[in-house]
Formats: sequence, C-alpha cells, structure tokens
Amino acid sequence: MASFDKVLDLVMELPPGDRDTLLEIIKSRRIEERRKEIADEVHESLALYKAGKLVPQTADEVIQVLNSLSEEKAN
Repeated sequence: MASFDKVLDLVMELPPGDRDTLLEIIKSRRIEERRKEIADEVHESLALYKAGKLVPQTADEVIQVLNSLSEEKAN
C-alpha cells in the first residue's frame, strides 16, 4: 500500500480540476461508508433489543445517563 505522503504527492500532480473531482468522490464515498456503519449499528441494536438485552428508556433517562457520563469524564 502506498504511504500517505506518496499519495499526497501523486494527488498534487493532478490538475486542479481533477483534484476537486477526487475530493468530491472521496467525500461521497465516505458519506456512503458512514451510512453503512450507521445502518449496521441500527441492525445490531435492534437485534440486541429483540433479544431482550436492551431495555426501553425515556428521553429524560437517556439524557440523565449522558449527563452523568459527561460529569465523570470531566473529573
């Protein structure tokens, strides 16, 4: 696999328009990759919920947990 510096050097050899196109392609692919990651996380969470390993919580309960985690991290 090419090193990061080598890839950057190769990209900089491209004409500016091609670099812009490459940036858009990379951005689009990263967005699609993230969408797939989120979908996989949703499927995993649903499977855990259906298996009874997760319990429903109200929004207030979730916020309370998040606040306590935030406070723990600050200390």
